[in-house]
Amino acid sequence: MWEEEGPFQPRQDSDSEDDGLAFPRGLLYPRPLAEPLSQPVTPRPPPGIAPRVFLDLFHPSPPVFALTKSSIFVRILASVSRGGGGGNRALRLPLLLPPEPKLMRLSERKSGRLQTNGRKSTFGSAKLALSGDIPSAFGLAGFLGKMNALVATSRNFKQAAKLLGLDSKLEKSLLIPFREIKVECTIPKDDGTLASFVGFRVQHDNARGPMKGGIRYHHEVDPDEVNALAQLMTWKTAVANIPYGGAKGGIGCSPGELSCSELERLTRVFTQKIHDLIGIHTDVPAPDMGTNPQTMAWILDEYSKFHGYSPAVVTGKPVDLGGSLGREAATGRGVLFATEALLAEYGKSIKDQRFVIQGFGNVGSWAAQLISAAGGKVIAVSDVTGAIKNNEGLNIEKLLKHSVECRGIRGFSGGESIDPSSLLTEDCDVLIPAALGGVINRENANDIMAKFIIEAANHPTDPEADEILSKKGVVILPDIYANSGGVTVSYFEWVQNIQGFMWDEEKVNAELKTYMTRGFKDVKEMCRAHNCDLRMGAFTLGVNRVARATVLRGWEA
Repeated sequence: MWEEEGPFQPRQDSDSEDDGLAFPRGLLYPRPLAEPLSQPVTPRPPPGIAPRVFLDLFHPSPPVFALTKSSIFVRILASVSRGGGGGNRALRLPLLLPPEPKLMRLSERKSGRLQTNGRKSTFGSAKLALSGDIPSAFGLAGFLGKMNALVATSRNFKQAAKLLGLDSKLEKSLLIPFREIKVECTIPKDDGTLASFVGFRVQHDNARGPMKGGIRYHHEVDPDEVNALAQLMTWKTAVANIPYGGAKGGIGCSPGELSCSELERLTRVFTQKIHDLIGIHTDVPAPDMGTNPQTMAWILDEYSKFHGYSPAVVTGKPVDLGGSLGREAATGRGVLFATEALLAEYGKSIKDQRFVIQGFGNVGSWAAQLISAAGGKVIAVSDVTGAIKNNEGLNIEKLLKHSVECRGIRGFSGGESIDPSSLLTEDCDVLIPAALGGVINRENANDIMAKFIIEAANHPTDPEADEILSKKGVVILPDIYANSGGVTVSYFEWVQNIQGFMWDEEKVNAELKTYMTRGFKDVKEMCRAHNCDLRMGAFTLGVNRVARATVLRGWEA
């Protein structure tokens, strides 16, 4: 492939002991591509050389990459070794190109040697520029946000470990997953053909209790991403102080392209492959992207065929099968309680504060309803169809009805339409990103006017934006605490199933408020103890609890 578009050439200056690849001089792509490349590009090397091409996401300076509306700048590293042996593990990022990219010029070129497990390898690195409306056309902004999340999780853990003074061996032990599972799931499709899918489950840590985390159905389910999300669940459950560890899983499929019966067969086959490795006191799955209560019902039924009726094996189930009342609104309600706790710290309340909410799905819509009911003024909202604003406050009840009837907020008569890209920079008191990750970045951080940011989405704020906002005095309530209401009520569901005694919704909501309020106090204590911001306070709290449990159980034995 690269031989056709812009060939790698063997290095002419390499010695006889070592072979390598070097970037060609000048243009990497001498002509436009006819079609976009949707998969990672692997060059065909000279015989005897096994190359790996990936993004170097760990170079501290200059910035690894920058994403704007018109271009993406990335640093890539090509590392090779004989026979494919050796080499350090790295995060790989598929590079999606526009149908008619302009020429990419080599703006920076370096070469040198790496020592990898006693084996020398040559390498070259370059900074590339692709012109074109890449983020909107190919969804690359979301993908880069995902990659950023993986790097940020690791960075935050290491900073927390340093603040806590963790032993280096213990630090390494906490990062290594307990178990990684990969299975093939082959099912007959409705048309009689066979289809194979790959399923993953990463069980990160069980020092504090059964591992807990969602199962997602998405065509870009990636083992590295699942691994990082499992790690994040370990810290999140510890911050919430519920007796769980962390896990995450998924199947690489496009659920929208499968019929209901095909999804059921796929779910049952996946459960058959992992039923001995999950369980009430081992690993408790839940819904995630592309899955729902019905998916959990199928897992429950299939698991029960092997182990007897076991409603506590999954959470997020339909209420008729042991699901908890209040679960649907739990994450949004948790956001409300977290916001109340933060504002109270500054002598304020929800009432009369002006809110802007990005995202009007489950979390965003429930947060908007509950904040409005508590007296807050929601002045702007966005979803995938558009954005609307009303400085006097939107009528959330009417907006919800319109959103259901019209499948989006576009066209709502109770406010004026605005550019969705300007929503985050609207003048308000509290900004709640409740959609995608990486939406607050260095491109827009300086323009944000909110005094408080409540991270209802996972990793909506890039590390660079974090620093900019901190210097501006903006207070950020981190996702690891702010959106933990969902997993907390999942814990309540698990407890009810084990007891065989169901709670009413009032009790569920009251217990959630207790946990969220207490959680904020615990985070603030860590902030005071380590003189750090709320994000690092939350991470040190979570990591410290897991580390203590690990040591008490005798991790070196």
